[in-house]
Formats: sequence, structure tokens, C-alpha cells
Amino acid sequence: MRKMKKIVAVVMCTALALTAVVSPFGKNDVKAAGTKTIKGFLSTALEPMGTTMYTYGGGWNEEDTGAGIETRTIGLSSRWAEFASQQTSSYNYKNYDYKTNSDVIHLGLDCSGYVGWALYNTLETENNKEGYVDYDNKVLEKLEKQGYGTLTMAKNVKDYKPGDIMKTPDHMWIVVGPCSDGSVVLMHSSPPGVQFSGTPTPSGKTNSEAVTIATYYKKTYYSSWYERYPDSSKGISYLSGYNQFRWFTSESSNFSDPEGYQNMTAVEVLKDLFGTVPPGYDTDTKNGTWKKDGKGWWYEYSDGSYPASKWVKIDNIWYYFKSSGYMATGWVKDGDWYYMDSSGAMQTGWVKSGSVWYYLKSSGAMATGWIQDGGNWYYLKSSGAMAAGEYIGKYYVDKSGKWVE
Repeated sequence: MRKMKKIVAVVMCTALALTAVVSPFGKNDVKAAGTKTIKGFLSTALEPMGTTMYTYGGGWNEEDTGAGIETRTIGLSSRWAEFASQQTSSYNYKNYDYKTNSDVIHLGLDCSGYVGWALYNTLETENNKEGYVDYDNKVLEKLEKQGYGTLTMAKNVKDYKPGDIMKTPDHMWIVVGPCSDGSVVLMHSSPPGVQFSGTPTPSGKTNSEAVTIATYYKKTYYSSWYERYPDSSKGISYLSGYNQFRWFTSESSNFSDPEGYQNMTAVEVLKDLFGTVPPGYDTDTKNGTWKKDGKGWWYEYSDGSYPASKWVKIDNIWYYFKSSGYMATGWVKDGDWYYMDSSGAMQTGWVKSGSVWYYLKSSGAMATGWIQDGGNWYYLKSSGAMAAGEYIGKYYVDKSGKWVE
């Protein structure tokens, strides 16, 4: 993101030839501008991907006060793809300084410029209206005031849904969707440019599902970009400290989700957008059947294959299948700890195992440390066990586990 510092440009704005450019691939089902749905927003956000570099201040005006001409225009600037086509794997945005050459802001997009462009092309249908590029949380607060959704501060963020917009003073990105291991696939403009990336798991596992998924779509649909910039991983800092904007999608709101994207995983969203899934991530379980023998249950697809060492969502319930292919029950270790009931269904919320209470987050991962639930605070030890009738430092929790003030 551009430095939080105003500069006054003395160079007159160059007349730009802005044209709507068709995406270089044909499988993302791009919606027309002004389609106010989660799918429309994510489809639109795909358009600059693989053909737009990160430039410091890209998408801002020359006064450094808000949206520039590109981010208040329907369609892509032809200069973005032209500039990107000239770059190699050694591209360094620091070699293009808008403070010494104001034309740099027209050559690509920074993080807030990218999200601002996607918002404008989703919510507007005409050029030169008020844009969606600004400092701090002003854009997200603006969307909230317009009735598009709600802004949640970082400390209260509990989960991630497709279309969420995440924001800190230094970065901004769009959630594609969550993964079963708690990692998140995202879209953003981050050096070297507009691309898919994946976070680690909440426990810090770097070879996460999100990284695998992001790499697959980057390599498959943006091969030229992938050859130059193959890295799809981001740090664990992406999972904390970000404020979150989430769209309202009720019938009475200004936005909708007819495809049900907000209830989908990253793979389900990307399958709908592109038509394919990474190997081993088949989301179509309609043609499968449950089978059982003396060792347990497994799920067999119509071609005779079955999932193994992976999570599968069946009839909106998550199951984990062991390396043998048999469905897991009880505690499962997959980076984090998860608990499956006797039917194999992944559990969330409070679970009693033996005589001990545990709390499982919305992702299913076992919680540790302090958590707030129903207005009360509880402490989960490093083992996940709820503390009861004891002091945690100077704080006392009663026999029910509640912190007593």
C-alpha cells in the first residue's frame, strides 16, 4: 500500500486510453459490471489477475487522496497488461517510484487500488463516479453505511467467508474461501502483482491446503505468471490483526448470494468459477455412496475410487478419511486437533470427551488459551482441556469454567 503521506503532484494527469479488456482465459464466468452478488464480486476481482503488476500507489490519484482514473473506470486499463508483459522474474516494484515518476501509478495496482477497482466494477455501471480507494477503514465504513454489510474489528473476527474483505493499515485482500485445515485462499495485489495466495493453517503449518489450491489455479490458468512468480504462500500474519468487512446477502439488502458462495469452501467456489479442482479435491460427492465392512465406513465414488488422508464435505458435513480410506471418529490430528463424533461428523463448539470439556472453533480446530463464548470467558489449557475451579495466573475460573470477576 502507498505510504500514509500526502504528496502534491505537479505533473498534469496524462490522458489514458482505458479499454475493457477480456480476461486471457475463458473459464472464470466474469459477471457484467454492476452485478451485486458474491460471485459477481469474485469474478470481477479475477479480471486483472496474472496481467497486472503491483506498483506502489497504483490505482490512486496523483494527489494521493483517493481513487485515480483507473479505479473509477469500468474495465481494465490496457497499460496494466502492457507493463506486465515487459516484466521478468526479477521484477522489483521498488525500482518504480511514484514520487519521482508519477506515471507509475498508472502502470499497475497496489493492494487498496486493486480492491477498490474490484469494488467499483462490481457496484457501479458508469465511469468517473466516487471511487472506493482511501486510507484506514474509510472504504469499508462507507460500504457499511450504504447498507452493503458489516465491519468487524480484528479482535472479533472468528471465521472467513468468500467475498470478505480484510484490511490493516498496511494491506488489504479478498477472501476466496476457507479450507478444511483452517487456512484461507485469497486474492490480492502484493509484490509482484495481482494473484492467488494461500495462508498457513492457524497452527503455522506452511504446506496448507490453501497454498496447494492457490498454486494449482495459478499454474493451470495463469501459467505465464506462474513461470515467473511461482510462490503462492503468505505468512501467518494474514490470519490475525485484520479488520473484516462481510457482505449482507439477505433479500432486503443491496447485495445477494444466489449461488450460496458464503457457505462454500475455497475449492467449491473455485470449481464454480473455473470448472476444475486440484487433484484429490473433488467436491462432487453426489455420485458416491457410503460402504461398510468389519473395519469401518468409507465413501466410494462411482468410479470405484475413495478419499484417503483428506477431508471431504458430504451433505454439508465434514468428514476425515484416514490413509486407509476409512472414516475417522474421535480425535484427529491434522496440523490442529479435530474431534469427530461417532457418526464421523466434524464437531464445533463445546465437546465433552471423557470427563473433560474442549472447545472447537468454527473451523473445527481445537482452541487453546482464553476464549469468549456467550458473554463469558473460559480458559483452555495447552492440551485443550477447559480449566475449572482454579486460578489462571491472577484470574479465577469457577467449576463451570467461567472466569469470575
